[in-house]
Amino acid sequence: MNLFPDHPLLKKPSPRAALWRYMSVPKFLSLLLRRALYFPTLEALGDDYEGRYSDATLARFPHLRDFEPHSRALAVNCWSLAPADSQMHWSQFCPGDFGVAVVSSLERLSSAFDPRRAILESTLFAARVHYVDFARHLHAKPDSKINALTTVTTKRREFRAENEVRLILFGDPRLKAWLPDNRGTYLSLNLAKALDAVVCGPGSPSWFQEDIEKLLKRYRLPSVSVKRSSVDAKRSMGGSHLTDIL
Repeated sequence: MNLFPDHPLLKKPSPRAALWRYMSVPKFLSLLLRRALYFPTLEALGDDYEGRYSDATLARFPHLRDFEPHSRALAVNCWSLAPADSQMHWSQFCPGDFGVAVVSSLERLSSAFDPRRAILESTLFAARVHYVDFARHLHAKPDSKINALTTVTTKRREFRAENEVRLILFGDPRLKAWLPDNRGTYLSLNLAKALDAVVCGPGSPSWFQEDIEKLLKRYRLPSVSVKRSSVDAKRSMGGSHLTDIL
């Protein structure tokens, strides 16, 4: 697997910039158990605009109406680029008081993926998402070639607060076997190298942080720090421990 190569159409984040991935407790447990990141296809993300050319592009290049770039062997894993956690992201991805966010960086992820265990004949790109006006934006200049990567890294400007970074798994279109049921695939990851910290969602009680620390030790990740959310304004409350119900 070709890991994080440069590409003229893609803008990578700074190597040490903090990348955040918000998730529910079940998804966090899945991450620990599988030691792998899940890469869904664009169709599986549930947004009809994913992988779609803008209205302006289709008006300029009518023949692209019959072309679906997301039909290629391609899947993504999404992160948020930010120096700190965001209340908007907690509300969107972790409703309630029991979500977590894992913090990493491109530098860490570069050392955490093992190309020998990855999907052969594939490339893993990293790119910041651009947010544009779909009524005006052209995905390509009239004299340039169309590339499917431009649609994967372009979203409507209504989502610009996400400040998203995408890991893009791009394979040979003939290799459909690595996308079971056309929904997605897992990519093995060394979590000790990948994770800088795990942040507990705002409003979570103090015992929740303690149980997350116990889980990390159970899965041999004692060096990963556990922190409370920077937007947390609630006091700790009582209740059953997470590890009591596992």
